[in-house]
Amino acid sequence: MKTSLIIPATNGNFNYLQCILSHYRDGTMKPDQVVISLSNAHLVEKKQIENLEKKFENIFKDIKILQHNKVMVQGPNRDAASMAADHEIIISNDGDDIPHPQRIEVIKYLFENYDIMHLNHSYQTRNETTFPPINHITFLNPEQTFYHHFPNYKGEPYQGRRPDPRLYGYTCHAYGAYVPWGADDATHAGCPAFHKDVFKELRWRQTEDHAWDWDFVLDVLFHFRKSIIIDSKLLWYNLSGDRRDTSNALGLGSLYRE
Repeated sequence: MKTSLIIPATNGNFNYLQCILSHYRDGTMKPDQVVISLSNAHLVEKKQIENLEKKFENIFKDIKILQHNKVMVQGPNRDAASMAADHEIIISNDGDDIPHPQRIEVIKYLFENYDIMHLNHSYQTRNETTFPPINHITFLNPEQTFYHHFPNYKGEPYQGRRPDPRLYGYTCHAYGAYVPWGADDATHAGCPAFHKDVFKELRWRQTEDHAWDWDFVLDVLFHFRKSIIIDSKLLWYNLSGDRRDTSNALGLGSLYRE
């Protein structure tokens, strides 16, 4: 199975993209394709976009930069990137988060060895700026993942619109809930991965109920019942207050890459 990395980005975090792609360049396995969906592309100098593409065109087998000359809010921006992806495994990375060097390798392994349509993983934050190697993976299997979110649900999971899991005993805020290994982040963040066939039946939402990513991954979990959550911290989730400052990719410190 081949991988498409999708990065929904904005003019506000454009300067993070070189660093993100450099981490994927140096990883244990590179994505087969990179798709960047750039909101407000007209607010980024054309030369900067051309330079980014040129820098990585010989590093990745295929790189696409979709340029939207308007505001693309989170759901539509992610949807545009997903629709432009060509390969079976579609891996999301928000435009200001940094990947673990084994991220592509681990996600690809799980899709190739388990019957799944969707994967979410753990993450680390501002106080953890090194990536320990992944030697062991603990995860909730699809049945466990479904009943973790809908513990008291008795109906057929494929019928009708997905209900709010909080009606069925899922004690959470809009973004996640406690999972067995202690993470308070079961389904959200910009880090899900999907089988391409998800998009034959579902699309990223054009409006949100609670949060763009939370709503969609719960839709996928409920509709297909083939989701897993793994405990591996495969992403550095950017919680810095200046993450939208285009001048401050250098503020990533040891995570910064040229």
